[in-house]
Amino acid sequence: MGEAVAIGVLVVLIFVYLLLMGFLIVSYVFQSLALHNLARRRGIANPWLAWIPFGDYWIIGALARDYDKQKGINRRWDKVLLFLSIAGIASFFVIYIVLFVLIIMLGLQTSDGTLTDEIALEMITPILIVYVFLILVMIAMMALQALTYVCTYKIFESTVPEKALKHFLIYLLVPFAAPFCLFACRNKGYENPDPMAYIYNPVDKDYSYYRPTVTGSTPADEVVTNPQPDMQTEETATEEQTDTE
Repeated sequence: MGEAVAIGVLVVLIFVYLLLMGFLIVSYVFQSLALHNLARRRGIANPWLAWIPFGDYWIIGALARDYDKQKGINRRWDKVLLFLSIAGIASFFVIYIVLFVLIIMLGLQTSDGTLTDEIALEMITPILIVYVFLILVMIAMMALQALTYVCTYKIFESTVPEKALKHFLIYLLVPFAAPFCLFACRNKGYENPDPMAYIYNPVDKDYSYYRPTVTGSTPADEVVTNPQPDMQTEETATEEQTDTE
């Protein structure tokens, strides 16, 4: 009887685990598809980054930055989110490694089973430093989450402006609804006339995925002309004018 109960509990736990993993995979796919499609519509470079851990933060920030750019505001949301996400995870790994080393050192120094006051004083300082650093990292991760919410609201505002607040509240308050809210907006909002315009145009130092500001849509077969001056054309015109003189 006891073995049957244990097997039943194990089966239920495995089922719940597989169900949770399946839902996480579905959520990941829906969010990545939404960000990838939005990035392509806006002409943002490397939309495939939406499928890569940390890269999705870059895309979220890039979409928010692109929307701000339409209003004449240049904020580097993409770089900030990418830096905070990588730095935060890397810091957690460093903290765990340091704590593991401190535990091993403490075990070696107390191999006889006694913890003297001298050993305790030696270990308390590095442990306090690690925990202060951990608090700072947690504050940085909270800032990352808050900035991600800001950028996400900008995405909703640029796709469904009349329902931006509604979508954002669902995204924020309803468990597991975030990917599906983004997925619902994947084909909405303004778009770049040519999703590959960042290839045809030179890279602007202040705007890494240069995209000319647009107010309407353009047919897919229309070629986006380069708004930057063609140096070779100018040189040719200068030479022809010199020959004429």
